[in-house]
Amino acid sequence: YSNYGKPAITWQSAEQIDLGIDISLLNNRIELSVDYYNKMISDLLLEQPLPGYMGTIGNEAITRKAPWGNFGELRNEGLEVMIRSRNLTGDFQWDTDLNFTRNRNTLIDLGIPDAFLSGNIGASGNVLISRTQNGQPLGNFYGYRVVGVFKDKEDILNSPVQWDPVNDVDGDGNPILTRDGTVWPGDLKFADIDKNDTIDIRDRVDLGSPQPKFSFGFNNTFRYKGFELGVYLVGVYGNKIFNAMKNPNGGGLSAMRSAWDNQLQEVARRAKLEPINDPTPEWWDDIDNVRLSNPDTDIPRATFSDPNENTRVSDRYIEDGSYLRIRNITLSYNFPEAISRKIGSNALKLYVQVQNAYTFTKYSGFDPEVGQDTWDRNLFGVDNGRYPSPRIYSVGLNVGF
Repeated sequence: YSNYGKPAITWQSAEQIDLGIDISLLNNRIELSVDYYNKMISDLLLEQPLPGYMGTIGNEAITRKAPWGNFGELRNEGLEVMIRSRNLTGDFQWDTDLNFTRNRNTLIDLGIPDAFLSGNIGASGNVLISRTQNGQPLGNFYGYRVVGVFKDKEDILNSPVQWDPVNDVDGDGNPILTRDGTVWPGDLKFADIDKNDTIDIRDRVDLGSPQPKFSFGFNNTFRYKGFELGVYLVGVYGNKIFNAMKNPNGGGLSAMRSAWDNQLQEVARRAKLEPINDPTPEWWDDIDNVRLSNPDTDIPRATFSDPNENTRVSDRYIEDGSYLRIRNITLSYNFPEAISRKIGSNALKLYVQVQNAYTFTKYSGFDPEVGQDTWDRNLFGVDNGRYPSPRIYSVGLNVGF
């Protein structure tokens, strides 16, 4: 068998409350439907992590997976609103359909003090990018906050410590800074969250939720005599996306740890160094004679070794995932019955259509419509290079018999 067993395991249980109301006004010209739901799931089925010495890592042929168990409670609460209206009637007609959805999921309690659900990426699944604690929405991103780029030696010394205070100092306790071994001008400066004047793993924080504040669909249909125009819009607002195409693990399209890999255009704005005084031989290795030539940049320096771990998980990879997409535009013409009868048809319609015509978004990746990760069910809103939704042009003829 491949899993450790747990005889006391049970099915998940759920209790749900649904409240709804339907309203029709003005001889059904306006229809309103509102649904509220509150679902509590108990005894969640989750894998229980085990330490490696129990045989959960190593040779794939003999490793055994962690057992499944029942842990804690999860609440899903949401509101769905649908409005349908006939705005104009007569020769020129205009119909509208609007749907609005707001959903909140919250991890109530895992039943274990200080426990959390982790979401990981990377070739070995060892890069933590999300952490869900009790009382939080599922899949919150987790990491460091970037507050700038080091401009020179003085900037480094006047900032919280980002080098090894034990090994990277001389006999008098002064830091020994080297270009390939410690923090250096051009490296990212991280926020000292716990205010202890040192940057370490305790400075990681919640970086935002991949869950949107709301999503919507908006469909309008216009008719005039035989012509019909339909425009369908969709969108979400308030969610974050982790752009893993930039790769927090050091080998991605903005890592700058290789001279042979393709990289994003944004790396052209990377931190670049210049001598403070006269350019002595190998001035770039002299911490007292090097500074940034573009101090306004937010992109770190290019480096093979990356001793400062500029590629660590941080809000550098977190982007606004809100978007408005023109999902569908359809223009059609319904031929008069007299014409359709001439070919033995009872309905004849010619149409042209554009799907995914345009997307309004600030997201820098291919497509903001990311969804749930396929490798880790605790991950949401992670862009691993999902193939973007294609724009499709269609011309067709519908013939009814």
